[in-house]
Amino acid sequence: MKNIVRVVKNETPSVKASQSEYFDYLFDAKGKDGKKYYMIKLHQPSSKTNAKNFTNVVNNKWYNTVGTIDALSNFLDEFMDERGRVPGRIFIREFPEDAVPQKYRTAFLVEDDADPAERYLKKAGSDDDAPVLRYYDARILTFKIYVRSNAIAETMEDVYLEHTNVDEVREWRASKGLSEDINNLDVGDDSKLDE
Repeated sequence: MKNIVRVVKNETPSVKASQSEYFDYLFDAKGKDGKKYYMIKLHQPSSKTNAKNFTNVVNNKWYNTVGTIDALSNFLDEFMDERGRVPGRIFIREFPEDAVPQKYRTAFLVEDDADPAERYLKKAGSDDDAPVLRYYDARILTFKIYVRSNAIAETMEDVYLEHTNVDEVREWRASKGLSEDINNLDVGDDSKLDE
C-alpha cells in the first residue's frame, strides 16, 4: 500500500472559506494573540510488516495541523491536489521519557503542564486504566510528525520502541478479557534514539 497523505473532510464545517469542508474550529487564543485557531486532519493509511510474525498490518496514522484560517488556507491552496492529497508523510517517533531529544521536548512538551508528557504517553489500550508502556523504568512517549517534503520523507522511517513491562500489560489485558498476545509491536532499534 502506497503511503499517501490525505486531508480529511469535516462533516460539519464550522467556517466559511474556499476549503471550508476541511476545517474544524478549535479555539480562540483568548489573552494570547486574540486569533481564532482551526484544525485540519491529515490521514495516512500505510502497511507495515510486524517483526514478530511477518504479517502485513494496516497502520492508520493521523496528524492534526493547527493554525489560523489564513495559514491553513494557504497550506491547502499551495499543497493540496484535486484529490485531497498533500505531499510528504506522517511519521511516528517513540522515545523513553528520559531520552527524548531536545528538539522534541521544545516542539511538543509544554513545561507549564502538570505532566508535560501526559498527552504523548504510549498506553496498552484506550481505556483510562490502561497501563502506560515502559522501556525499563522510563515511560514511552509517542510523537507524530508530518514531513511535507517527499525528498526528506524518503530518507526517514518510523521509530517504534518495544515495551518491557510485559507482565503488567498481560495482567491488565487478562482483567479485561482480552487476548494475551501483546507482542505485536514493531521492535525499535535503540541506535535510532539519538537521531
